[in-house]
Amino acid sequence: YSYPTDTNDFDQRQLSRLIMYNSDIKYIVKSINQIMLKGGYSNIVINRVLAAARLTVREEKTHRNTVLGVVENWLYLDYLLQLFVAKKVRGELKCFLMAGLYELHFGRGRENHAVVNRYVDTAKLDFPKNHKFVNAILRRSLREVPDLTKLATAQRLSLQFSFPLWLIELWTKQYGMSTCRSIMANSLAQRGVFLRVNQNQISRTALLSDLKAEGVTAKAAVLPNAIYVSAFGEKRLTELSAFQNGQFSIQDLSAMLVGYLAGAKPGDKVLDLCSAPGGKALDLAERIGPKGKLVACDIHEHKLKLIRSAAERLKLGNIIVELSDATQYCADFERSFDVVLLDVPCSGLGTIGKKPEIKYRKNPQDIDKLQVIQQKMLEQAANYVKVGGNLVYSTCTLNDLENRAQITRFLKTHTQFRLVTTPCLANIELPTRDGMVEIIPGESWSDGFFIAVLQRIS
Repeated sequence: YSYPTDTNDFDQRQLSRLIMYNSDIKYIVKSINQIMLKGGYSNIVINRVLAAARLTVREEKTHRNTVLGVVENWLYLDYLLQLFVAKKVRGELKCFLMAGLYELHFGRGRENHAVVNRYVDTAKLDFPKNHKFVNAILRRSLREVPDLTKLATAQRLSLQFSFPLWLIELWTKQYGMSTCRSIMANSLAQRGVFLRVNQNQISRTALLSDLKAEGVTAKAAVLPNAIYVSAFGEKRLTELSAFQNGQFSIQDLSAMLVGYLAGAKPGDKVLDLCSAPGGKALDLAERIGPKGKLVACDIHEHKLKLIRSAAERLKLGNIIVELSDATQYCADFERSFDVVLLDVPCSGLGTIGKKPEIKYRKNPQDIDKLQVIQQKMLEQAANYVKVGGNLVYSTCTLNDLENRAQITRFLKTHTQFRLVTTPCLANIELPTRDGMVEIIPGESWSDGFFIAVLQRIS
């Protein structure tokens, strides 16, 4: 970003105010550009940009909400932009306009005229030749809001929720239109963060008390070792002494279910074949205790470093980390484990609420390729389970072809396994289809998730 040498459009008293405006918008535009135009992952991009920006916790929250809001509503915002512009707008200017349109039509806390002035003033610094163009687009978008009710149902829903048509068709076929709408609406909702309590180190009650003292707004969640955080204090969660001392991990509530349903007991031997970044492996390691053993595998060495670091923070000495390809047979693992977890690579359609760029990048062809990989992994994983042990298959997607269809096919050709059809937790009713746990994003649970527990009986 270069500043114009000619500042005739504004006096020097305005300059400090303009630079203040420019500072936060500059980082917002940078994140949007790297995610939507350069293919970056939202969580990685935002963390990297914020690390360089050195903003306050409050400013970081605004940055995340705005960037993710633009990404979540990209199709609708792009539709608006195309209505008012004769030719395509590209690069950082497009990201700048998309951010302005988002704040006008979805933002909270500022009057419309203040938003327009803020972006026009900033454009005088960052896009000095286009500040009048920015002003015209933003003001026109307020005067000429399109009527989506005149569009066909599928197209209207696609723009209203910014979801591709193929995904709407997929979910409508699987769940019906009502549930499809609910999934899309939930993906746009504000959400908090879930913490998994390391009960080897601290009780949930004690941790809640410590978090309150740090200014964190939190409450007990539905699972016995889970906490829901709705607002942070002046520190980031990872800066809290409780985190650094290994008393909790940040993990989605749906993913925590794996630890409960896997059936791992103290002293068990557990294998996690697709472990990184390690949340489920660490949960299971906490459950099996110091007399147990957990082997965490992944195909990427740099991701294994994350598991080693987290295990050290959580004071877990029962984890062995190995570089391994889950599609390839490993003789050393043959019939050696009480629990084998296979959290396969998947389309991730259940995590769109946290990683909204996924809905624009996946397509049916990608899913076809993933199914082949998942089948190979499932075939190999079956070899490693002891008689009486459990094979746990899980995904974070909402797609029958990657979920129920995979398990149905497997059971037809592997009669030595049976589906554990009644996974249950005390006082908690789990949503199931055909005996398999399927979490649809909603108020009680967070991400969409699928879990099937298969027991080797011979």
